[in-house]
Parts: sequence; C-alpha cells; structure tokens
Amino acid sequence: MTCWGKDDYYIENGNRRKKEERKPAEGPVLTPPRNLNEVDARIAAQKRLEYLKTK
Repeated sequence: MTCWGKDDYYIENGNRRKKEERKPAEGPVLTPPRNLNEVDARIAAQKRLEYLKTK
C-alpha cells in the first residue's frame, strides 16, 4: 500500500484527486497549494470574485 502525502493530491473543481488521474490542464497552471487553508482561501477568493461580478 502506498502512502499518499499532501503533494500527491491536487484540487480540481473543489475535488481532491490523486495526481495519476490528472487530465492535461487547460489555461494557466496553478501552483499546488501548500496546505488546506490555502485551498479554502483560494476557493473563497474565487467565490467572492464571482459574487462581485454578478452585482
């Protein structure tokens, strides 16, 4: 059994996937987050942007 570290995962559309499942990236490639708080912050920032665009 392999042990998966944080670096073995990436986030796509809010889903955590193993790197093997990764499809070729479209558009700019994001740097992998160092911790989950960074992921939450990134998601929150995206939602904020989308919300402000609708106003």
